[in-house]
Amino acid sequence: MEQEGTAQYKLLIRQQDEQLAHLTQQLAQMAAERDHLAAQVNQLSAHAAYLRDQNSVLRAASDEMSLHTRVSELENQLAKSSSDQEDLLELLGDQDAKLAKYRHRLKELGEKVDHKVDLL
Repeated sequence: MEQEGTAQYKLLIRQQDEQLAHLTQQLAQMAAERDHLAAQVNQLSAHAAYLRDQNSVLRAASDEMSLHTRVSELENQLAKSSSDQEDLLELLGDQDAKLAKYRHRLKELGEKVDHKVDLL
């Protein structure tokens, strides 16, 4: 009977040793997987930081392009306004020349030309 008990204990110890070895192997595999996943997390975190930096750069470039576009639009408006102003000044000069011509013609015809009209 003692031999049976000893054989049972040996069997139990052998089973527990096998189970311990199996669990130790699983622990090593899980630790390796954890290290691999931690490395992936670090890579992904670094990539996310890179993408955030790129996003900031692109936003700044976009804002700068918007400003350049706005400045260009304003410069075009200014050029058009300047051109319009020059056209108006030319028309005003033509009007002044016509008025002077008509005043001179009225004086030649003997009409009295009012000085107030000259000022208008």
